[in-house]
Amino acid sequence: MKKTLSLLLAFSIFLLCGCGKIDKPTSVVNDYFNNIKSATNSELSKEIVPLIADSSNDSLTKETTDILSDALSKLEVETTDESIDSNSATVSVSVKGISLSSSMKYLLDKIESTPELRSLNKADLKNRITEILIEGIKNSEPEDRKGTLNLSKENNKWILNTSDDDFNKVIWGVTESQLNLLKH
Repeated sequence: MKKTLSLLLAFSIFLLCGCGKIDKPTSVVNDYFNNIKSATNSELSKEIVPLIADSSNDSLTKETTDILSDALSKLEVETTDESIDSNSATVSVSVKGISLSSSMKYLLDKIESTPELRSLNKADLKNRITEILIEGIKNSEPEDRKGTLNLSKENNKWILNTSDDDFNKVIWGVTESQLNLLKH
């Protein structure tokens, strides 16, 4: 009887501690976005710069990074479904946040309607384009979008893939190729 109680106690502790427990993909996604909401702008800029800026140059100003960090921290994300297949998983999400697609459209419309931009030197043109993009981001209304985030299991931990088109479309409302336009 004493042995049985000891085994039951040990089993109970094992269950309560969650020893060997692997977080579900949905938990990893929720944790990621909760961490973003509680992060500072400087912490968020570490997330943003690799996603948006070309690492070989300083293509984002502090103001741009601050505005993007602010937009990222205001994302409203709700997980809606989860699918696990061995070492890969997908989590469907609904997102409400600004779309860089609409900001880029604003930028292109502004460039088309402002012919004097063509006469600016390269440095002044870059500065003016950055100013227009910032205006576009500031004037963007949050939009609703749905998407799927991809995760892979590495060393018994689910890792969110933050470098694929699905992630960029969910977070920023644009694809990698559209983001690349901002890097030049």
